[in-house]
Amino acid sequence: MVALGKIPAAAPARGVLRGPGGIAETNKKFAEHVEADYAILSDPDKKAATAYGVVNADRPLAARWTFYIGPDGRILDVDAKVSPKTAGEDIVRKLEALKVPKGK
Repeated sequence: MVALGKIPAAAPARGVLRGPGGIAETNKKFAEHVEADYAILSDPDKKAATAYGVVNADRPLAARWTFYIGPDGRILDVDAKVSPKTAGEDIVRKLEALKVPKGK
């Protein structure tokens, strides 16, 4: 698990990092298809995934983790046991528990 800390100031306030291997054009098409109102980022060189600990020497493919990041850019919590089946509901519950204000 990565240490909780501050993310880079340039990171978007809300976003999804798809990758490693996330291809920018595929992500762009997906964002347009779902009419996303958040950033979908690509990480083809695995730098972000490695920095956040979801990729390492023992796990070359990204683990499915959710990082909860506060408005100040600090990581509030990390869910390293994401269930694709319940992820949406789990995220809403966690954001409410962390008292993260709802977006517009």
